[in-house]
Amino acid sequence: MSEAPGSSSDVPAVAPSPLVGRLARTDSFEEQRKSTFAKVAEQVDAEDGARALDLLRFCRDQECEFIRTIMAEWRQKLRELIRQRGADEESIEEADDRLAAVLAYPDGSPFDAEEGGGRLDAAFARVSEALQAAAWSDAREALQAAFLTWRQVHDREIDSAYGWMTEFVRRHGEAAVPEMWEAIGRGHFQEFFELADPERRSWIGEGRDAVVLDTLEAMRVHLSTPERDGAPIDVEERDDRWIFTFDPCGSGGRAVRGDWNEGTPSRIEPPYEFARIEGAYPWTDGKAGICVYCNHCQQIYEQWTMDEAGWPFFVVEPPVYPDNDPDEARRQRCSYTIYKDPASVPASIYERSGRTKPTHLEDGRTNGD
Repeated sequence: MSEAPGSSSDVPAVAPSPLVGRLARTDSFEEQRKSTFAKVAEQVDAEDGARALDLLRFCRDQECEFIRTIMAEWRQKLRELIRQRGADEESIEEADDRLAAVLAYPDGSPFDAEEGGGRLDAAFARVSEALQAAAWSDAREALQAAFLTWRQVHDREIDSAYGWMTEFVRRHGEAAVPEMWEAIGRGHFQEFFELADPERRSWIGEGRDAVVLDTLEAMRVHLSTPERDGAPIDVEERDDRWIFTFDPCGSGGRAVRGDWNEGTPSRIEPPYEFARIEGAYPWTDGKAGICVYCNHCQQIYEQWTMDEAGWPFFVVEPPVYPDNDPDEARRQRCSYTIYKDPASVPASIYERSGRTKPTHLEDGRTNGD
């Protein structure tokens, strides 16, 4: 990935990015691995209130809101899909009530997405007020509180969407999961695909860099590290690929593994009993035990991009349940691999989902340069 300008007094912390077509942080590839919460903390330590405020607004209005918007869209579409397929309002209300209770906050209050947004607004406002007053000690304390608020709200946003996916699967069976993703996921796919649509830009030019940057942004705000504390996400660059390793992924991986921060079990276990895909299908890359939520990465980011572009933008290795990894402390890991040249993607990646690698890529010729 091309190096972005490093942070300095004459380079804004956040600026419009031609890669992703919206605001993005301007720091280097290595720095992009850090959560934006950590970057705000650095500016608080440097007593640079203006840069801290710019980063704080970016974190709240773009990164956090991006996740909440997608989850809200999926929940709404799932409710509508379930209604269209015969569910009555009483059963939908019962599902809502059950999820609100089972996803309660540590203080026992039930989860409500709108109320969660209010919690976030209030927490971020306290940080902003402290920064504007140059009250650095108060800003540090408020920032930590905002971070913890985000982790709690984020995790319940993910779990709530996963819970509604489970409601669909309970009614219509796991074989209907591809239909579910077609109904709720196409809008998100189109937004993602536009980052590297070969009709618009070269993969080896800007396409792959746009996908890498977008991935860094999404996975750091998901808090995809062992302690889920805003530490840098794990990215290894090799000659032919980037490998993102999540231990766990802070969305589906945490749901499958269980929340070690709050001391709650896998969402596949009681009291949640969310759905996993028990069978092995082409749309699960031939793997059994994939959580329904995690399957969106396989279908949307890997398989649908194969169909549209000719190669996978990601190669996804999601967690499975149960996991027989003997190292219990590191179970249910996940990884994304982004190949620098589409011709380098192994044919086996296509074959496991019932596809065939395009001949021009098999011959080592790419239409992505």
